Formats: sequence, structure tokens, C-alpha cells
Amino acid sequence: MTRRSTLLVSGEFYHLFNRSINREPILKWEKNCQRALATFDLYRFSNSPVRLSYFLSLGFEKRVELMSKLEKGDKKHLEIIAFCLMPNHYHLLLKQISQNGIRNFLSLFQNSYTKYFNGGVPHILRTYSEKTN
Repeated sequence: MTRRSTLLVSGEFYHLFNRSINREPILKWEKNCQRALATFDLYRFSNSPVRLSYFLSLGFEKRVELMSKLEKGDKKHLEIIAFCLMPNHYHLLLKQISQNGIRNFLSLFQNSYTKYFNGGVPHILRTYSEKTN
């Protein structure tokens, strides 16, 4: 994995993008896009008290209540200025709010969405087992 040598500075804007392995479609259905958006929304906060999987299992009113509490607080990793979801990649225009905010947000987003997309099975193992069957 490539590491960024230049630090990301709070208060600045950054364009980030990421493409899937082998350009495989990862955002081809509406439910995939909705999951990515829900992940963006929850993990932009640095003090989210629950994981996304638990958050999504809550009833509508509880989810609205939790998001309202998070919105009232001032603990955000970043602001999402704009985004574009494509079938095999995404673009984000972000403003970092807290130190290491973008790094923390991307880590939470990538880990959460990857587990969702791969169904909890590491991608390399899933690909290997598909090829051997």
C-alpha cells in the first residue's frame, strides 16, 4: 500500500479517489450506492458511538435521533463537499476538520464497505475459491 509522504492539513480541501481491484464494479446497484452513502454519513463523525452495521439495524426513529445528536456535536473528521460514485471507483472532495480526519474517515469507510461488499470474506480468498471451483 502506498503511503502519503505529505501530511493532510486541517482546514484544507482535498480531492480523493479510489478504484476497485481489477476495475471490478463495486457500486453497480442502487443498494451498493445507498450503503456507501450511509457509510460516508456516519463515519464523517469522529465520535460515532456505534458501528454502521449496528446503526443500520436500528429503527428509523433511533437512527434519526442518533444522527441528530452527532450533528449537534462538533466532532467531525471532515466535511464532505462533493462526491461522485462510479461503478468501479469514487471521487470525494473533502475538507479536513480534525487532525488525521481524512485518514481516519477513509480507514473506517474502506474497512466497512469492503466487509459489506465481500460479505465478510477476504477478497483474495473469495477470488481464489471461485477460480478453483
